[in-house]
Order: sequence, then structure tokens, then C-alpha cells
Amino acid sequence: MSISLPTVCLIELSKTTDCDVTLDLILVLTVGFLFKELLAISFDREFAQTPKLPVNLIYYILLTLVAFTIVMLIRVVGVILVMALLTIPAAVSVIFIKRLLHMMFGAAALSLLFMLLWLWLSYVTNLPSGATIVILAAAVFFVTHALW
Repeated sequence: MSISLPTVCLIELSKTTDCDVTLDLILVLTVGFLFKELLAISFDREFAQTPKLPVNLIYYILLTLVAFTIVMLIRVVGVILVMALLTIPAAVSVIFIKRLLHMMFGAAALSLLFMLLWLWLSYVTNLPSGATIVILAAAVFFVTHALW
């Protein structure tokens, strides 16, 4: 029985539920709505307290958003791939981009690029996709840090 790459992609996409889509939408809207506050507490909590922002509340919202993201991703791709795709694209994009908003979009684009390119590469070479994505994303990380 041969399985094509589009079939593999559709099987993985079929694991998502309406609840996942709803949580994704809530995450994106919350980050969009609280972007300036999240930016303020991420870089300087003391400065964020001067305009009387509810720093602790925003901090707990940030932790909740991260927790929801990790739980949703673990269900779809697994623990090791989640950790790799949360850290490596952000670490690579911080080399080239200095603004947080652009860094967020850059890390998301790199995650998508890693997933698509290396899913294809693992299909062509008949290697496990999770391991291939992690190994090659780590290679990109080390190469970019060595060159820049």
C-alpha cells in the first residue's frame, strides 16, 4: 500500500477539531487585542506598572496562552516537535529581526517553512517526519548562529 504526501497531510489535518480551531482563533484574537500590553510586560515589568497596567493579570493571560498553545500542538505533533517548533524558529528569527511583531510573523513563517520543506524531504527520503524536522531545524539554527 503506497501513501502519497497529500494523503499524509490530509490525515494530519483531519485530527484537528472545531475546538482546536476555536482555541486558535481565541489565541490569535487575544494576542492581537493585548499586543502592546504583552510587549510591555515581556520586556520590562516595572515600566509596565507605571501606566497602571494590571501586570500580574496580563502575565497570567500570557502563561495561559502559552499553555493552550502547547497542549493543542502536543495533540497534533508530539512533545519533541512542539518544543523544537516553539524555540528554533524564534531563535533563528531573532537573529535577523529586531521588532517583536515582525519576529512573531517571522517565527511563524519559519515554522511553516520547516514543516512543509522537511515533511516533503522526509517523504522523499523515507525518514520519520518528526525527527527530520527537528534535526534539520536544529541544523538551520546552528548554521545561522555560526554565520551571523
